[in-house]
Amino acid sequence: TIAVPSNGLAFTWCQVPVVYKLDDDAPVSLTIVDKDGGEMTLPQTNLPAAQSAQLFQRNGEIRQLIINLHSSMLFAE
Repeated sequence: TIAVPSNGLAFTWCQVPVVYKLDDDAPVSLTIVDKDGGEMTLPQTNLPAAQSAQLFQRNGEIRQLIINLHSSMLFAE
């Protein structure tokens, strides 16, 4: 089970839960949760190549992805 905040949405990609959260007070970021529960937070929303390869290999190294976005990013042109 994954907790989804009231201002968020969740889905799975390659069997990995992805949680999007809208939080204008927090910095835009991507948190990668690994199989051991360790977290790596990056100041970006794109997944680095090495972690992207792990995701597509479905090797179980990535347990969850959490992306924090600002509401202004949803309707940017």
